[in-house]
Parts: sequence; structure tokens; C-alpha cells
Amino acid sequence: MNLENRKYVILLTFLMVGIIFIFRLGYMQIVSDKWDDRAKEISEKTLPIYAPRGIIYDRNGIKLVENQIYYDVKVIPDDIGKVDTAKLCELFGISRETFDEKLKIARTHPNVGYAPSDFITQISKEDFSTIREQLYKYRPGFYEVKNPLRFYPRGIAPHVLGYLNEASPKDIEADDYYVPGEYVGRMGIERAYEKDLRGRRGLSYILQTAEGLKSEDLNDSRDIQPENGKHLVCTIDAELQEYGEALMKNKIGSIVAIEPSTGEILAMVSAPTYDPNWIVGKKNRNTYYPQLLQDTLKPLLNRTSYSEYPPGSIFKMFQALVGMNLGILTPKRTFVCDGSLIGDHCFGTLDMYSAIKCSSNQWFYLAVKRIIQSGKHKSIFRDSEYGLNVWAAEMNKFGLGVPLPLEIGSGKTGLIPDADYYNRFPGYYDSTQMRPRWAYSTIASISIGQGEVLLTPLQMANLGCILANKGHYYYPHLVKKIGDDPKRPIYREKQIVSEDPSNYDVVIDAMRAVVEEPGGTARRARTKDIRVYGKTGTAENPHGEDHSVFLAFAKKDGKDIAIAVYVENAKWGGEWAAPISSLMIEKYIHREVLDTLKEQRILDKDFIHPPDEE
Repeated sequence: MNLENRKYVILLTFLMVGIIFIFRLGYMQIVSDKWDDRAKEISEKTLPIYAPRGIIYDRNGIKLVENQIYYDVKVIPDDIGKVDTAKLCELFGISRETFDEKLKIARTHPNVGYAPSDFITQISKEDFSTIREQLYKYRPGFYEVKNPLRFYPRGIAPHVLGYLNEASPKDIEADDYYVPGEYVGRMGIERAYEKDLRGRRGLSYILQTAEGLKSEDLNDSRDIQPENGKHLVCTIDAELQEYGEALMKNKIGSIVAIEPSTGEILAMVSAPTYDPNWIVGKKNRNTYYPQLLQDTLKPLLNRTSYSEYPPGSIFKMFQALVGMNLGILTPKRTFVCDGSLIGDHCFGTLDMYSAIKCSSNQWFYLAVKRIIQSGKHKSIFRDSEYGLNVWAAEMNKFGLGVPLPLEIGSGKTGLIPDADYYNRFPGYYDSTQMRPRWAYSTIASISIGQGEVLLTPLQMANLGCILANKGHYYYPHLVKKIGDDPKRPIYREKQIVSEDPSNYDVVIDAMRAVVEEPGGTARRARTKDIRVYGKTGTAENPHGEDHSVFLAFAKKDGKDIAIAVYVENAKWGGEWAAPISSLMIEKYIHREVLDTLKEQRILDKDFIHPPDEE
């Protein structure tokens, strides 16, 4: 090839290469989105805008839960560049080892090249004011994001309100709304109304300058503004709840107060309790939660619905009602009470009114025997099996032995034993004859609220509602308004227990006598200007002192309240549970307590730390 031809070949080669580059560049800029997207990855970032969670108010408009602004510092490892690590660690108040460990974790983010990851979370507004002044020096690698966390102004009702913590991998898998670092309701109302309270997270597009600084004045039409969570109006009366927690200080047990006409829970006290602010944020939770978890008094346990207790003598009233509903007992039915069949402190020939007033054991022993061994079968075993099932079904109508669909969890169902329950006991069932080997005498302790019978304090308070309403109730609940929407329909449906309200007259009259008349067991429940209808109970406890129980209701000035108080290891129901109930009733109806001597006696009593014996 001569020199002239070689010159043309070289020129043609350069021309072809140029054409190829021009064509490729045009394709990248005009046809393909790939490099446009890559450019955005370099120049644009997206940051979450957390939605303010809905505020929770009490029934009178008092804030129970609100939000406080904290700050999270996010990191994009690939954008950090050259920084003075020592000064950065000093700014954040962390060691170099911690810094390296946090970066290592951030680099595991699936979009590590351009998506921000948590670096330091939950910095208070006060602490962040110092960091903000210097943080701009470390952009684009580090950004701040506002993060609203919960605050409990009154510091009450932790078992009712619940708490938040970070969404787990399981939460994220179950609901694509959640991302790492998101908070989710874990217990109580926060969990039950999570989708209402959480709102909807927003998204902000951030543009970086050539120097890597964030542009503050970008108004991107693609930004997604957050939607605030719905506010909730709770049924709880904050002042009554706070007062109940004060009365139960240094005691183990619970108070449940309900408005009978609606089923709205006015107070739900589980003792011992704790300040819900103790477990807000990682720092507090890491400090206090292990302590609460290891506390032998179990302050995390919601005793109002997750502890089951023998009801003791308050159960006798419902034995009477079951007997009347079945047509087996009448108010005039008398039994001779002499203590010959079961220990008793009432003597003579008593009718139903007198038996309830003085809390006779033998009267109810004989009355329940009539219910369970009613003569339907010749065999006392078959007769007891049949009768117990009838009795259990009637008790279930009172919401006993079955779940109460409370928003924060039904809790325990208590125990109303039926024939199948006893037939499972070793030696209690003859499989060859296909019949039970037990009769009423075997299970007679259930007649006085002992033995196998167990109730939760929530169920006990609901029984008070049934008495106040003379035969019906509404499922107990904790939220009366969700944003602009009313309470859930299930809580507006009347539950009928008894068709004949007149059956309740004798029981209610006897409850009045228990409090007001000589010989009644609840004299300490008397309250000036308020008629209290109540019944004491002393529940046997094989593990220590007996438990003090009181069930009551009252109505005045357009207000109605049913209440159950259970104080563990406090012996007599009339001694401690009854006065606590009366103070709560007075506080709710009058909004103040006049009997300051009674109040101080309860406030001073300590059942957890008894004085050292001399």
C-alpha cells in the first residue's frame, strides 16, 4: 500500500470512530434514560418526612399522648468524602470505634450508594441545636431528619396507652408501609389503633450543588407531603385514672371503673404501674425496660384484664340472679343457716336479701345445689353434669368465662367450669360407664366464688354495669372517637343478659343494705350525698394473705359509674377495697374528695413494704 492510500485509511478510521462516539453520545442523552437516572442518583436524594402521629385525648379533652420533635442524623456512606473524623466524632459525642461500627452497619443498606441510613437517632431538640451549627460541613454525607416521638404529659395509664418501638423485619414483611427506622404501636391503644394513629409518611427530594451542599430552596413538585395521623378521644377520665393510681401506690392489684350506660372505661389501673415516658426512645428503653422486665412485682403486667382471681363473695349475687333467671330461686326462698355444711358467720333462717346482706356461705351453698342438682336425672352424677352445664351457660351470658372484646386485647377469659372441665380430671370420669364420678358436693366451693371459679377485674367491673342496668351491658371499650368518626359499631350494641329486670331489685336493695344498714359488711364505702350499692368479698389465697375485693355502682347528677377494686394480700374486702371504691366514686361524681381522713388512710397504706417487725 502506497503512502497516499495509507493516509486515506487513517482519515477514514478517525472519521468512523468520531461518528460512533457522536452516535453513542446522542443515544445516551436523547434515547436512553439510564444515564439520566444515574445522574439523578448522584445529584438527587430522597429523605422521609415522618407524619405526626395522632394525639390521644381523655374524655374531657386532656392530652394523654402527644408528640415531641427529635432529630435523626442520616448517612450516605459513598457521599462522605474526606472529613475530619475526630471532629465529627466529637460533634456527635461518640468514639472512633462507634463511628466505624455505625458506618459498617450503614454500608449494609441495600441502596448504600445513594439512599440514607440511620447514623444517630432520637437526638433531642436541645442537643441537636449544637450539632446543627456544624453539620453543614459534613454534607452531602450527613443529613438531619425530624422525627416526632411520643410524650405522655400526665405520665399515667401505660397499660392502656401502650408504647412504640422500631418496626421489626416481621412488621416490614407484613406491611409494606413500614421501612427500617419506622415506629409502630406495640401495646395498648397505640397498637389497637395503629393504622389510624400513624398517618402516612411523606417524601422529600433533595438536590445537591456541585460542591455537595444541600439546596434549601428546591420546591420539587414530586415531594409527597405527610398526612397527619387521626386524633383519638379516649374514654379514660385522666383525673380519675391519676387518682386511682395514687390510691394504689404501694399496693398490688387493680381498679376498673366503667360508665354502665355506655360501657366506656373511665379508669383502668394496674398496680404497680410505671411512667410511660420511661420507655420512649432507645436510650430510655435500654435503661428502664430491662428493669421493669426483671421487677418481681411485674409492673408490665396489665392486671386488669390479664390476671385471674377468685371473686369471693361478690360472686354470690350472680348465683342468686342465675337461680332467678332459671326459675329455680325466688327472693323469698329461705334456707336455715347454722354453719353445719360450710363455715359461716350468718345464722338463722335467711331469705335472699338477708343472705346477700350478711354474705351467708351456707345459704348460697344450698341455693346453688338446687341449681346444679335440680332433679332432671335420677343419678346425682348425671344430674350434676347436666345442671353444671346449664349453670355455666347462664354465667357465660354475664360475660364470664368468655372473651370481652376490648380493643387492647381481650385478656384472660377467667374460668367458669363446666362438666367437661371436671371430667378431664384424673379419677373424675368413668370411661367404662361413660359417666362422671363427681357430684355437687365435689365442686361446692364454686357456690361462694372460690374453688375453680376465676374472674378478671375487668369482668368484675362489667358485672357492676349489668347490675346498674338491670340486665344488660355494652362491651367495655377505651376509645369513643376516631378522628371525626364515632366509636366502633361493636361497642354500640346492647348485650342482653336477662329479660326480666325485676329479678335485680332484691339484689340491688341488698347491695344498698351492705353499705348503709347495720350488719352490712361495707360501712367504709359510705359516701356523703352519694348512695353506693356494693358487695364485699374476701378471696382465699393459698399463697399468702387473702385478697380484698369490692364491687359497686352509683348514680347521681346524670353520672353513673360501676367499679371493681381488687387488692392482693389485703385480707377483708370491707377494710381496703371498699373505701378505695368509695373514694373513686366520690372523685368521679363530685370531682373532689371531702373525706380526707379516709383518703389519707388509703394513701398511707403500704402492702408491698410492710414495716419491719420488732
